[in-house]
Amino acid sequence: MTHSVYQQAACLVALAALTVSAVVLQRSNRKTNHDGQQVTVQIKRGEATETGPLGLVAKNPIAEDSIQYASIRGRIVLKGDWTPLAPLIRKGDTTAKDAEVCACEDVPDERLVVDPDTRGVRDVFVYLAPKQVHTLSYIHPTLNKPGPIELHTKACRYTPHALIAQVGQQINQVNDDALGHHLAIRSPRSRQFSAVVPSQHEISSFSFREPERCPILVVCDFHTWMKAYILPLDHPYGAVTNANGEFLIDKIPVGAHKLAIWHNGESAQRAMKIELPVDGIDFGDLSVTADKNAIALTKDSDLKLQAITP
Repeated sequence: MTHSVYQQAACLVALAALTVSAVVLQRSNRKTNHDGQQVTVQIKRGEATETGPLGLVAKNPIAEDSIQYASIRGRIVLKGDWTPLAPLIRKGDTTAKDAEVCACEDVPDERLVVDPDTRGVRDVFVYLAPKQVHTLSYIHPTLNKPGPIELHTKACRYTPHALIAQVGQQINQVNDDALGHHLAIRSPRSRQFSAVVPSQHEISSFSFREPERCPILVVCDFHTWMKAYILPLDHPYGAVTNANGEFLIDKIPVGAHKLAIWHNGESAQRAMKIELPVDGIDFGDLSVTADKNAIALTKDSDLKLQAITP
């Protein structure tokens, strides 16, 4: 009889403990959004986080109903004088290394590419700075699982010249040339990556473990003129300007963010704080000037940016 009483008491204690745990868990699943409202969030371990890649992150399972999203768009245009850059290798140049493949067409110098008609600047990175709690907490649910992307080598040139990848997203380096290339990436925060891709249509795959503040350089150790830039981010909110200088970043959670701009060869991230309203932001035409082989992101341009070292 006494044994039965002890069993009942133990069950009551366990039930009380479970009740307290449930209350604590319920409280931990409440989060205040940027409007000061309480929303229910789901706590998961082992994903991109507010504190690090293996900490806790708040994901909002009903984000469409409780969080509003908007877009940022604009166009980077060049003002003032500008001289188009000569090709790195001209078609038919027999002095070029592996000329049969590498000189089968012009290899352009893509450090500064400007459309002569629209004056739009191509390959400018426009993105939300990484490791922002508000950005990471409310990623739009349709953007959570990005598929593989491709970086091609064709006629001894990387295409595209500039691209954005999320942390963990598979990047396939596809060799379209009938000769080998040596892909080399030296990331400040992720592991170094180097691989020989030996022949036509061979593929080498890689990904990044950590986000970077600025795009990182991709080179070919066999053909030293070959260069591209990849920006690893811990969120999907970034864009590279197209041939007309246009960019669009969609489905961004409304609220405070840090918007960064980067172009070829910049040693620092340049960013500005923005408050994204429900109807989004359209910057229109943002004028920049040329500084040697890159755009000048200075206080004199339409972009009110401050340099932030990596």
